[in-house]
Amino acid sequence: MEDGRPLDFLNNSKGKLVSIKTKDSKTLIEAQLISFDIHINLVIIRNGKLEFIKGDNVSSIRGEDKF
Repeated sequence: MEDGRPLDFLNNSKGKLVSIKTKDSKTLIEAQLISFDIHINLVIIRNGKLEFIKGDNVSSIRGEDKF
């Protein structure tokens, strides 16, 4: 994947598997990215359930090609 703007990366990752690391660095979430907003609030599907992650709790996000 080419380097680009973070929101471009997220937009290109919609519907794909992503790995989300939280700020406590203890939680690694692997899920399908459904949607996001300018604050990096995320809507994901994990284990068949729709979940919401507040952007201020997100430390990093990796795309499926980085696993």
